[in-house]
Amino acid sequence: MLTLILGGIRSGKSRLAARLAGAAPGPVLFLATGQATDDEMRQRIDDHRRHRPAGWVTAEEPLHPAAVAVPAGATVLLDSVDSLVANLLLAGADAAEAERGAVAEVLGVAARTCIAVSCEAGFAPVALSPLGRAFQDALGRTNQALAARAEHVHLCVAGIPVAIK
Repeated sequence: MLTLILGGIRSGKSRLAARLAGAAPGPVLFLATGQATDDEMRQRIDDHRRHRPAGWVTAEEPLHPAAVAVPAGATVLLDSVDSLVANLLLAGADAAEAERGAVAEVLGVAARTCIAVSCEAGFAPVALSPLGRAFQDALGRTNQALAARAEHVHLCVAGIPVAIK
């Protein structure tokens, strides 16, 4: 089962995902795709780590989250799809490959109970650089593909979650 949570930066999407995962029965596996490429990103990752419950298992896998072994009966919280798409692009994939790869990875994880978090690309202005536009296009298509397959989709705006599917 797949639940997709979309929203802008600092919209409350990770907080909603953590609340849903914490309410699910069984263990929680937090699959992190972010990479600490600079001090500011390290701080963001540290902030996320501090807010995770102590009993959760964390696996950091920036490119292949579906390859991580999931404990039996676990709920997987994948945070985030947008980082996964960016990582695939930075690893040399073109936009279509990044989209296909991200969808395959998330659906591979979603063979179990999965809550996936992603930024909503459609709220941002068109990026100024070719890489930025490739990212927006790949992420937008990825989000659409995942939303079509998800049982539940939520949109977070200003800390308020809205069920849209």
